Amino acid sequence: MRTLAITKRVLTELFRDKRTLVLMFIAPIIVMWLMNVMFSANSNTKVNIATVSVSQSMRSNLRKVDGVSVVTSSNQQAKKRLE
Repeated sequence: MRTLAITKRVLTELFRDKRTLVLMFIAPIIVMWLMNVMFSANSNTKVNIATVSVSQSMRSNLRKVDGVSVVTSSNQQAKKRLE
């Protein structure tokens, strides 16, 4: 019996507090909408990759990926580009 009385009291207080109701029901909807807007943004990502001592099959597989361009370079060229 005591558990039911406590539950009733807590629910009554909960439904009287408008800020709590907004945080429970409206805030998650707004957050989900913002996430939808953020993740549905259309972005074109292009990546340039320079390879050193990588097998030909790996380079050809990388070239097949959309938005990736592969350049083969030597150790000296790679060190210069990193600096």
